[in-house]
Amino acid sequence: DDMRLLLNIYNEFIVYKNELEKSNLNEDNKLLALIVYKNLFNVDYELLKFRSGILYTIIHSTEKYRDDIRNEILNLKNELLEEENKRDFRAAKTKEDVFILWFKNHVNNNYGISNIKNLINNPQTSFSYSIEGNPYPVRTSFEKLQNDKDYQSEQEYFLKEETNREKKIKKEISILENKVNSKLKDIITEENVPDIVYRFIIQGYIDESYENYINYSYAERNDDAFLSNLLLNGKTFDFDAELNDFNKIINVLTDLDFEKEAILNISLLNYFIEKANTKYIDLILNTSQKYSRETGFVEQYYNKYSNILKHLVRLKIKLDFTKLIEVDEKLIENYLFIEEEKNFEFLILNNWKGKLSNEEQIYETLNDTNLSKSFKEYFIPKLR
Repeated sequence: DDMRLLLNIYNEFIVYKNELEKSNLNEDNKLLALIVYKNLFNVDYELLKFRSGILYTIIHSTEKYRDDIRNEILNLKNELLEEENKRDFRAAKTKEDVFILWFKNHVNNNYGISNIKNLINNPQTSFSYSIEGNPYPVRTSFEKLQNDKDYQSEQEYFLKEETNREKKIKKEISILENKVNSKLKDIITEENVPDIVYRFIIQGYIDESYENYINYSYAERNDDAFLSNLLLNGKTFDFDAELNDFNKIINVLTDLDFEKEAILNISLLNYFIEKANTKYIDLILNTSQKYSRETGFVEQYYNKYSNILKHLVRLKIKLDFTKLIEVDEKLIENYLFIEEEKNFEFLILNNWKGKLSNEEQIYETLNDTNLSKSFKEYFIPKLR
């Protein structure tokens, strides 16, 4: 009922929709729902961008819900295992065994085993047994007992077959395992959730993918593209993309985000090195070793900034010397070259010519424990 508010929502929607179309995010309902939320609950929306606040808590409460279900499944599986173990240790293996056990527990007469087996062999022969609380004996036969519900329950318990309780536990486990994979809209309840937010969630307009949409409202273009790529697929972006608002980027990212290939960005690493933030320097460099051997992220950074040298030495990170503009002597002294023939050749031609001609250096090289076997295998034929 507020026309100015509606116009704000409409105008913001048009602006962000144009941005999203460039990134193949075209779910208009999700974008519109978040813009409505932004205009109605602006303070909490700002907190959402930094992974806190009421809506963030609501969305991520699903993990606690799923953890509770996983614990319940674990308890049921333990109970099922106990039931199965009980069956393994029961005395009866056949229906005849069950009848003998049952007979001994219910019939007062001093029947011997041969007499009981005779009743089994003649299933229509009747006999009497007592029921607790009933003053009159009950007439039955082995044949009739097979259809008696109480007897069937006892037979099921003793026989090495799946009991009703086991079947029930397995069914409960199956239902819970389906719930573990439930979406937010299937889990959320109306309790402590604003009505409009509840409706957005149960219709699937606000869900765990919200970060893909809100990034467009607070970052500069490169920051925007960097965050979107990182949160969407985590694949390599543009190492050279210049980022601007590092504080906001840091507030959005978690330690797990620093393990994704898309975190590799030269300006971001340079920011952390200038701030002497060892934690994030180490996270990025460790990630670079998992993903960028072919793309050469560290080599590209080294060619641009010399401030990384001490961190390479500290973490013993090896480089492809053939991709470097200049090779600092400290890299050579610390043997920070990738164990590949092209690097061996580069070193011999550019730095270690004397190792092939000077007898003392040849001896030192062959006895240098820091040099790998593969380097020495490359080195020895060059002496001939």
